[in-house]
Amino acid sequence: LLLLLVIIAWFWQSLLALYSLTQQQSHYSHLLLIPFVSLYVFYLNRGLILNSREWSPLSGLIMVGLGAIGYWWAGQATNGVDHLSLTTLALVVVIWGIFLFCYGLGSCRTFSFGLLFLLCMVPFPAGMLHTIIVFLQRSAAAVTGMCFSLLGVPVIRDDIVFGLSNMTIRVDEGCSAVRSALSLIITSIVAGHFSLR
Repeated sequence: LLLLLVIIAWFWQSLLALYSLTQQQSHYSHLLLIPFVSLYVFYLNRGLILNSREWSPLSGLIMVGLGAIGYWWAGQATNGVDHLSLTTLALVVVIWGIFLFCYGLGSCRTFSFGLLFLLCMVPFPAGMLHTIIVFLQRSAAAVTGMCFSLLGVPVIRDDIVFGLSNMTIRVDEGCSAVRSALSLIITSIVAGHFSLR
């Protein structure tokens, strides 16, 4: 617990920036729930954690070192959302290292869902998010084009813009449903974990 508090203090600025990002950009609003779901998974199996007698100090220190290097590299290399992506990933790796240090590899396997689920807390880098949004926009435009064809509506299509006889329709970024897709994926992962155990 003391190590976790030290790590939270170390990453405090990044955690505040992550919270700020979730308030400013709706694409990242799900990030706040991820640590609580992981903590709940750990809480459900707390008896196994408390009874664990195994620990792996060397492996744990290596993971913490990798996270520290990632944190340092993120500060040198990037800024903005990309910086936050790398620092949050570094935080997750450090948490993995602390868990491995204190509870060993066997417990890491047992609690792999809770540990790996923390990766969902890492915001997508700006370029990756833009690529996903463009893909979903074009997919929505393709479905819209098929609907117009099936209904026999004459339309001139230019990528994501549809020209009708009396109006122009553009598939906007909001139509990409990126928030819905992310929510559905995360909900499916959690539901799959709890229903298939």
